[in-house]
Amino acid sequence: MVALYPERQSRAARWSRRSAIFAVILFVVAAVTHRLGRLDSETFLMTLGVVAALIVLSLCAFLLAFHRMWTRGDKVGTNLVVAGFFLFIALIPVGFLAYRGLTTPMLHDITTDTESRPLLSQVPNPTSAMNRPRAMSEGEAEEQLAAYPTVIGHSYTLPPERIRQIIVTLVEDRGWQIVRAFPEMSGPAATINVVAGSFLLGFPCDVAIRVTDEETMAYVDMRSASRYGGHDFGDNAVRIEQFFDDLDAAVLADAAMPQVSQ
Repeated sequence: MVALYPERQSRAARWSRRSAIFAVILFVVAAVTHRLGRLDSETFLMTLGVVAALIVLSLCAFLLAFHRMWTRGDKVGTNLVVAGFFLFIALIPVGFLAYRGLTTPMLHDITTDTESRPLLSQVPNPTSAMNRPRAMSEGEAEEQLAAYPTVIGHSYTLPPERIRQIIVTLVEDRGWQIVRAFPEMSGPAATINVVAGSFLLGFPCDVAIRVTDEETMAYVDMRSASRYGGHDFGDNAVRIEQFFDDLDAAVLADAAMPQVSQ
């Protein structure tokens, strides 16, 4: 007489699948809602903590289920395949941030002028979780200059008033929120303050763009600072470089346009 033993169904595999799927859905919904301005950044940060916990739970359950399948013959069905697929999706942004974190300095406030930074506008009703503007240390300045040697101010031969108009157009094209417009040029320099969003998750960043009148040319400096976290993963430097790339192109196009005689 042959004894038949019931196959053991892996509960760990089921939990791995459920946790991974829920983590991905929660992340996508929260990220989209945050980018649309329907979810505040601090609640979004707490949601990311829940997502991270779900990913860890799913990964641990995945490893346990795989071990028991290999050593005890537990039946996992398609649960591990589905869990592995969703875990891979969930770990893509984690891997990207890990890579950026290892290859960029731990800074959250980047500027083209480390000695006299453009002034940021004050955040209304700041919370304890937000970064507060402070003086840049010598060590931070050296780190930035070593990591981002191309993050420097640019000179233009167009009049400062025209440069300011082009900057405002570029800011509006990006969908950045203007919180303090350029004042009338009553002195050697004028600054516009805007709020931008981080590349991946849309966290708010405070940006200041300063135009200085140097008689024969206009000099533009820029500063970008993340409101949350001590590491911007290189986001602010990329924002500044891309803005100057577009500003350079816009100035060249403007200079090439034929002037209409009065």
